[in-house]
Amino acid sequence: MFFILEPYLTKGSPIYEKYWDSRYNKYYESLLLQTRPIHNDMLNIDQLKSIFYIQKDNIFIKEIDIKKLKTEDFFTPISFAFWIMDDAHTENNAIFFNTQSFQKEEVEFLIKSLDRIFHIEAKFIKVSNKEHYRYLFLLNLQKQLKILFYLIWLLLCYTN
Repeated sequence: MFFILEPYLTKGSPIYEKYWDSRYNKYYESLLLQTRPIHNDMLNIDQLKSIFYIQKDNIFIKEIDIKKLKTEDFFTPISFAFWIMDDAHTENNAIFFNTQSFQKEEVEFLIKSLDRIFHIEAKFIKVSNKEHYRYLFLLNLQKQLKILFYLIWLLLCYTN
């Protein structure tokens, strides 16, 4: 994802971090990417924020506003790359999207949209008995990332 978003990043980006989690006795790594504000309009950052974050009582809550969402306009290869970088992790050759704060209907809507637009198969799974950790999004990496990278490459060719 870094190479896809690289033209839009700040000079100090990416920031690599490796940290020890004593709860699990293992290291974790993260890569922080920051985009330049000059690209916000082209990358539809404000539109993405208005779709995924709803303001309630002066607090932004992560929730999909399906009424605002025109999937074909929103679900571009770039927005999908941002979503992966912002709210996903890899494990066992799959991408897991952290959709714990989404309603079941919202996750189902995203699954249908991914299939219709990118032909990417996804499903939601229960990860815990706790209500907060109810669902994660699952994508098969090997087959579908090739499709995604091709779509992003096409998009970048036509926008440059």
